[in-house]
Amino acid sequence: MIPIRGLIRDEGWTKSPESIEFKVKNGPLQTFSADDTKGFGILSTNEIYKSKRIALLNITSSQVYITAPSLEARDSAQVFLQEIVTGNKAILFEFLNLSEQPHYFIEKDKLLKELYNYSFYKSIDDRTYLLVYDDYKKQLAQFCGDNEGFKAPIPPYQRKQLKQYIENYNNLSPEERKIYKPKNNRLTFDFDLNASFENWNQPPFVIENKFTYGIWN
Repeated sequence: MIPIRGLIRDEGWTKSPESIEFKVKNGPLQTFSADDTKGFGILSTNEIYKSKRIALLNITSSQVYITAPSLEARDSAQVFLQEIVTGNKAILFEFLNLSEQPHYFIEKDKLLKELYNYSFYKSIDDRTYLLVYDDYKKQLAQFCGDNEGFKAPIPPYQRKQLKQYIENYNNLSPEERKIYKPKNNRLTFDFDLNASFENWNQPPFVIENKFTYGIWN
């Protein structure tokens, strides 16, 4: 594990980033892809991002389908997913696609799976209907079915409600849900790398300004 602290250029991500621009104190601006970096944290906003390889589905509401679109992925990408909930049972991630639409992934027993929820238009007998794949309801019931005492209703496919649902399933206390709480307004971040960068010999440090972030490996 190689902890590095410095600055991340964040100009307002509208989709889940595949790479980030990072700079250590007095060092050059460098780009690190999700293939090279395990994750990073931004203390000022209490955000955590983890590098994950996800399957990509080609389902859009911008076209009318003659046959129903498949839930079988034909492509994949390594991206930084925002970790919404962490816990010893399940972890919830958010992925923003090119259209800035959120999709949610759940990691359990070290397996990452998308919670499917897609709207699409389909032509049936010369008429167009709006249909929805809401498989996430069955998926959540299956994922959380190992806890017989957990009887919460399946929530809407929205960040706040899914977050609360998974937190309740994990049965985390408020203290355990706290992530990256800044101390004394000092914004810190550690940067973890999968690769070895021998030319980075600077020790970890803290920059005390509002643009300081954290990354880790």
